[in-house]
Order: sequence, then C-alpha cells, then structure tokens
Amino acid sequence: MTTHVSRHEIDHGVDQDFIAYQTTRRAKLIRRLERDCSNIDLDLFPVYNLAETILLLDPEAATVKTWESWAIAMQVHGAVFAVSEAERGSRVEYMIDHEVRGLTAPGMLYCADPSTWERAFHLAVVCRDNARAEALCRVPVERLREAARGAKVEYNGYVYHWVAALQAFVNGTDDLASELRRAMELSDPRGDAFGGEALDLLVFPKMEVFRQLLLGDSAKFNEALVHALESHRRYHTSQEDENRVSGIVPPALLALACLAHDKAERTPGFSLDVESEYLPKHLVQRSWYGEFPV
Repeated sequence: MTTHVSRHEIDHGVDQDFIAYQTTRRAKLIRRLERDCSNIDLDLFPVYNLAETILLLDPEAATVKTWESWAIAMQVHGAVFAVSEAERGSRVEYMIDHEVRGLTAPGMLYCADPSTWERAFHLAVVCRDNARAEALCRVPVERLREAARGAKVEYNGYVYHWVAALQAFVNGTDDLASELRRAMELSDPRGDAFGGEALDLLVFPKMEVFRQLLLGDSAKFNEALVHALESHRRYHTSQEDENRVSGIVPPALLALACLAHDKAERTPGFSLDVESEYLPKHLVQRSWYGEFPV
C-alpha cells in the first residue's frame, strides 16, 4: 500500500516568465565562471533555487527542462569542490550546462564546506551521477572543516560525522555504522547541539531514514520516510514568514528516496511505497537519466 504525504501550501506566484528570466540569468552566471570562479558561492543559491522553484510548475518533474535544471545545479555545486581541491592556478575542465568549461582553480574556497558538500552530494545522488558522488566522497572531512573555519562558520559536531557516514557508505569503509551512530547521538538538541526544532524535525529524521535504508526493511524504511516528510512539512508550515518560498523539496530525503527506488529495482522484497510532491516522481524514477551528457 502506497502512502501519500502532501506538501505544505506554498503561495508562490511563479510563472513561466519568471522561470525564463531565471534561466537566462543562470546562463550568464555560468559563463562568468569561466572568467573567474572565485566567487562561485554567489551562484549556488540562484542555481539551486531555480531547480527547486521550477517544481512549482512541474511538480512531477515530467519535463526534460526540469531534469536539466537539476543536472545544472548538481554541476555547479560539484564544481565548487573540483576547483577548490585543485592546485591554485591550474585549469579544471568541468561540464556545466552542456559545455565543458575551463575553470581556473582559485585555491581553497571557503564555501567548500559541509553544507555545500551535502547539497552537492544529494544532487549527485538524485541525478544518479556516480562519478561525481564518488569524487565528493574523496574530499577529506578535514578539508570541509578547514573551509568552515576560514569562513568563520561554526557547525554542529554531528555534521562532520554525518558527512563521514555518507562517505563511508559510498566508499564501502567499515566506519559507516560508527559514524552514523555518532552523528545521531550528537544531533540530539537535549545535548550540546544547537538548532532547536530543526534538529528534531529536519536533521534526526533524515538520519533515521538513512539508517533504515541500510537495514533494508522496507516497511520500517517507508515508515521512517513518511515521518521525515511529515516533519519537514510541519517545520515549514510553522515558519513565521508565510510569504517565503521554502522547503519545496527536502534534498536529503529526495536523495534517499532515489536510493530506495534503485534498491527496490535490484532487491526482491524491498519497495518504495511513499509518494509525495516533496519527492518529484520523475526525479525519483530517473525518467530522464541519460537524456544528455552531464
């Protein structure tokens, strides 16, 4: 039996003219990267925001343009780490928006931090770009910590263990269980973690979904996913600014749903039995995968 979780109501005012304007703006931002990518951090929000906002008009991601927006968001976020990890001044060839771009590595970017890493990883998983996901999982956690220090941004301790758990999952190392356990322990707001309601409604639920995916019991996985989606909805429904367009999709839960869909295809007895506007159908089902090189 499939469970449906509805999305919170969003009064957005988005139309095709807005999407066309933002698409043109995105192209200009990407061309600018070839001249200087040291300020790529300024491009991350508008590029991802377009990928998310377009889902308000195409909630199932039924058109190739929506898939393209997600692929480009993945490419731009991945480029952060490609250039940040390269030797300063070296040329990095990187595919963005259907073209291989020549980017000059500026040295360590402070935006190459845990938050950007997690977003880049989730986008790679949604787009089923294994090569990009594997490249991200070769970035040492200490480098993310160093970038955060450079930006004078303090992250909760659980964040680094969460990244380490995701990297262990991809790399197949034996520290997966211990890193995930530690991340879950440190994300408890009753301990030293800061973040309040967001920890209970956004952070811990995604970790539990990941844990259940690893355990492989589809009933418990689907139950955890439903709870996490409902918690996401509750969090964004409770926000004071009712006019803010936010929470259109939860990227971590979307990525985990994509992993579950693919697992169900190769694992008898496992199934993904949750549908939601938070989990666009054709992103989960990778309907447009392979339509163009990424």
